[in-house]
Amino acid sequence: MMQIIRFAVLIVAIMSLLYPVIAIFSRSLALEALERKWEASHPGVVGVERDNFLAEGMAAYRKSLRRRIVPFAALLPAVAVAAIAYLVNHT
Repeated sequence: MMQIIRFAVLIVAIMSLLYPVIAIFSRSLALEALERKWEASHPGVVGVERDNFLAEGMAAYRKSLRRRIVPFAALLPAVAVAAIAYLVNHT
């Protein structure tokens, strides 16, 4: 049983380090998509309008389902591995 707990703690620690990387990467992808969308509809235009467009888009991203799903990318593998280890060792 102690090995399962130790392994679960290790997985949680690794996923805790991985979560910020996934969150930053997801935010970066959203920002790049907004920048491409701006360039497609307003080629060569930069300034306050572009900054406002990006700020509004990122505000919408912060409220999106995609952002809310990111924590599960860190949580679900840890839960799955712990459940599998428990089932293999105790059934």
